[in-house]
Amino acid sequence: AGFAALEREVLAARPRCARFFEHVANIVTLKFRYAEARDLSRRALEVNPDYHPVLAILGVSLSRTGDEEEGRRV
Repeated sequence: AGFAALEREVLAARPRCARFFEHVANIVTLKFRYAEARDLSRRALEVNPDYHPVLAILGVSLSRTGDEEEGRRV
């Protein structure tokens, strides 16, 4: 089960639910897991490209994982 099963369940109910990924990205950021936060933020934008609240998490996560240039552009 785990995260993949929960992700499928959420997206089955709400296919553009980027907030789910934003919420999880916030949690892993608090645990200094920036690569995971970056990937989750990108996934949020995949399901809903217009979900702008996640851009702050993505920018910080990119900077923390060494991609400062892209982090500034986001």
